[in-house]
Amino acid sequence: MTGTVKLWFSLDSSGDVTQTEVISGHPVLREAALACVQSWKFDPHSITSTGKRYETEFVYTLGVQEKEGHPKLTISLADFRHVEVISELYTGPIY
Repeated sequence: MTGTVKLWFSLDSSGDVTQTEVISGHPVLREAALACVQSWKFDPHSITSTGKRYETEFVYTLGVQEKEGHPKLTISLADFRHVEVISELYTGPIY
């Protein structure tokens, strides 16, 4: 399963996320993207204005591992505006 969720968020003066809303995206992935952004905390000294809307894009890819083992989760981001999440899970053969 692969999908993208775009959303916006705003920050208060202490660096906490105060508001979030999905702009677009796969319905199955929306809640996970919102929960992730709501957990973010920013350095208060890096915030130039409170109440400003910031936009971010989450790209989710759910794949299958080739070998049995622990599930893998890879997250990469250059900055908070584009986040890529890749999750892999082993599924045994179906007879």
